[in-house]
Order: sequence, then structure tokens, then C-alpha cells
Amino acid sequence: GSAAVMNDSVVLIFSGVVVDLCVRHKVANSLPYLLSLATTANIGSGLTMTGNPQNILIVSLAYDDIGWAEFASNMILPVIAASIINTAMMFIYYGSE
Repeated sequence: GSAAVMNDSVVLIFSGVVVDLCVRHKVANSLPYLLSLATTANIGSGLTMTGNPQNILIVSLAYDDIGWAEFASNMILPVIAASIINTAMMFIYYGSE
């Protein structure tokens, strides 16, 4: 989702869905799911030029034209690494819930 839309919008749109699903499935603590949504959207937004304001600024200040594919190819490894770390941290802190 956050590759095409800014990460703040993704979190605002889907946080209600996450809470609703937690209520429907009688999940006592929705915090891990909301944190996962926020951190994953933030990490995923780094993959594209328009995913977050920082990337838009970087692209606008670049001396040469950067295409979508080139930008994504430079960001894929950091995004994958951050996703793995994020997943590990979520399981370490909230794996029992």
C-alpha cells in the first residue's frame, strides 16, 4: 500500500481496519498490530520516490534525474533489512500475544 500512497495516509486509513479486526477476533491488545502497521508502512514507504516526504526531497535535490526503477533498486536492500529487523523486533516484544 505505501509504495503508491504516503505512509501517513496508509496508517490513518488502515488503523481503523486493524482495530476493527482485533475487536472482531477478540484480541485483548491491539497495540502490537497497530505498531506493526505503523512501522511496516514507514519502512515500506522508503522503497519509492513518493512514499514519504524525505524521499521526495532527496529526489528533488538530486543533481541528475533518478528514475523510479533506479531509486527502488537503491532502496530495496535497506528496506528488506529494515523489514527483517522490524519483524524480529515485533516477535521478540510481542510474540507471546
